[in-house]
Amino acid sequence: MKISFHMHRLSQSPTFRASRGSRASCVSIARRILFTLIALISLSALCACFDPGEDRVAGGGGVDVEGITVEGAAMRADRTPVISALVRLRQWDYQKPAGAPKTSIDHGDTRTDSLGRFRFLDVDTGRYAVEVDAGPDGATVLEIDADGSQRVLTLEAQVRPTGVLAGAVRDTGGSPVAGTLIGILGLDRETLTDAGGAFRLAGLPPGVYTVRVLPPSSLWSSIELPQIEIRGGGETRLDSLVLPNAVPGILAHWRFDEGKGSVAGDAQGSAARAILRGGAAWAPAHQGMGLSIPATGLDFAFVPKTKSASLDRPAGTDFTLTAWIKIALPGARAGFSRRVADSRADYAPNGYALGVSPDGGAEFLFQTLEEKSSTSISGGTRMDDGAWHLLAAGRIGSRYFLYADGVLLGEIQGSIDAIAKDNALYFGSHEGKVDFFPGLIDDVRLYSRGLSAQEIAVQGP
Repeated sequence: MKISFHMHRLSQSPTFRASRGSRASCVSIARRILFTLIALISLSALCACFDPGEDRVAGGGGVDVEGITVEGAAMRADRTPVISALVRLRQWDYQKPAGAPKTSIDHGDTRTDSLGRFRFLDVDTGRYAVEVDAGPDGATVLEIDADGSQRVLTLEAQVRPTGVLAGAVRDTGGSPVAGTLIGILGLDRETLTDAGGAFRLAGLPPGVYTVRVLPPSSLWSSIELPQIEIRGGGETRLDSLVLPNAVPGILAHWRFDEGKGSVAGDAQGSAARAILRGGAAWAPAHQGMGLSIPATGLDFAFVPKTKSASLDRPAGTDFTLTAWIKIALPGARAGFSRRVADSRADYAPNGYALGVSPDGGAEFLFQTLEEKSSTSISGGTRMDDGAWHLLAAGRIGSRYFLYADGVLLGEIQGSIDAIAKDNALYFGSHEGKVDFFPGLIDDVRLYSRGLSAQEIAVQGP
């Protein structure tokens, strides 16, 4: 819509006579001035309403965002624009399987225009990697949090010389593993190891990444390597990658190795990502990074029930849950239950919880809310002594069991279906309300079968 306003120049006559004609002329001029002022005021108000730099505030105090725009410009070190560079927008933990088509989480690719500009429209809230690939001119990647606080995110991307990631993958016996998928989270790049287990990824933007290694079969477990630095103009080598032998039947694996952001991914690649809330954060843990829960309460992480479909277990089936834990301070929150993982919920009939009991021993609780009954196993040496401990609990047939540090603490017979359909899964609390865990949680694994004592004894990051 185009609105035009015409300003008429007033008479510049040096004299002004108070005749009827002059009075009429005066009134006409005054009206024109008044109408012009009203038009200018209306135009100012209209521009204010549609100023793209202003956010519309919703009734709750947040921003009314229907779709976020991510835009920016790519340039060289000398500030000249990079024309026709390929720009990719991907979720921060994205990794495309080799040869797979683009999926709904891709926002498509675009190219910079004659001024180096690019734009993505209607982006959902989330954490993303924006990669600018300028070919011989270099590349760059920017990590953004589209949290809804702004409708338009404006970026400045300066391309730099690219780097190389290379190495080799072997099994625990030292033999090369061909066909292993090597990918960098957030980048649409992947490669497969050759017959000698070797791989090479060139043209990578400089930065610090998480490298995901996916084995070619279920004989091995996947690996995630955080904090891998790619240097511009250099080569980073990973020559000692060893695929651990897999324990069959793993459903989900939260390594908590991200080290930044507010989401912990499932190393198995499912949508069961854990969201950090309150003061939950990252800290050095048993191996790599881990989930840190302050002792103040109201801090936890959780997998929403809308994302937990891959964790569902049909009634009567087996499972095992394992986790490494460390109470931050010996005796912290003694006298209270401290939940490591908890799937109980008021809206679901069944649930389970694994953690540390009020008296400091390990505890495994499972209940049926419909029957208003619950059963638990607890005991062993104190888990709140400030040291690292491995907890494992689950079900084989009608037998429920609890282990701590590879030692069987107890088992009972029961018919309760401990894992319910569509339950959310909380780490560090019960439903984010009570039973907060004061310490570190690392390497949580959920299996679709009951592990043996020997398999539990060798669990570890």
